[in-house]
Amino acid sequence: MKKVLSIVLSLVLIVLSLSCVAIAAVTMPGDVNEDGYVKATDARMILQVVAGLMKDTDLENKDNGDLNGDNQLKASDARMILQMVAGLENTPSDSTKAQIAKLFNDETAKAAKGTYKWTRTCEFTKDVDVGAATGTLNQIIANIDPNANLNSVIGSFLGVGNVSGTEKDAGKCAIIPMKLTEKDIKSFTRTNTQITVLLKDSENPSKGGNTAFNHISNDFITESEVKDAVADVSSSIKINSLDTEYKNVKMVVDLDSKGNPAVFTITYTMYAKLNLKMSVSVVGDGEVETVLKYSNFKY
Repeated sequence: MKKVLSIVLSLVLIVLSLSCVAIAAVTMPGDVNEDGYVKATDARMILQVVAGLMKDTDLENKDNGDLNGDNQLKASDARMILQMVAGLENTPSDSTKAQIAKLFNDETAKAAKGTYKWTRTCEFTKDVDVGAATGTLNQIIANIDPNANLNSVIGSFLGVGNVSGTEKDAGKCAIIPMKLTEKDIKSFTRTNTQITVLLKDSENPSKGGNTAFNHISNDFITESEVKDAVADVSSSIKINSLDTEYKNVKMVVDLDSKGNPAVFTITYTMYAKLNLKMSVSVVGDGEVETVLKYSNFKY
């Protein structure tokens, strides 16, 4: 029961500006004294318990110290806390992953019902030539159908550009109630100013799909969407296939000086490979980096 209450009290991670709601600072795995921070002090207290210098019942939240999920406090738990303090990436246990997933899921469910501001920036990756990415497709299409004007369509479905707004006009960029599971999470880091979760890569997310990316956002493109976009400007071009991969997916929460969440950000790299046909089959591809940022949350 105490562990459940701890999780509930800690669920202020993603979506509160807290200027309008009075809630305790974030408590997370590693924060055994529940001061809202993960510090060397927490590791020292665990080591004192291991050495028999204090009882685990003297800790405000001993369950937050069980990072490897074996229901015991050990020196290895203290070591993982020190890795968090140093900002070093670590692979949490399944039980800790489940706790992190629940935290994000519960808070985004609340956020989706409230108000917030959002921005989305998307640009080609530095190691991909813009000409090779969109220019290839544009040139191919122009050679096949000189009357087709798809320059804007290609950049559009790749999502290149900068947009912003509120929850009222967010569309596919809107916050969704996340459905994260422990299987989606690769690693987790926590410092006194930032919480970062790295997710597993996802291939071809689709409406109603079950990839890790599906579980956190609707900001993805599908083959049917590209077919519709191309059909609007050229009926002679057929889309054979669209393959996408969403990688380097991170969720980052910036904390204020009191340990409360201030800004929530999703970043990812998307690679798209498009196969189309008129008289011959041709292929073009491109890679973009996207940043989705949310702030000013209110219930």
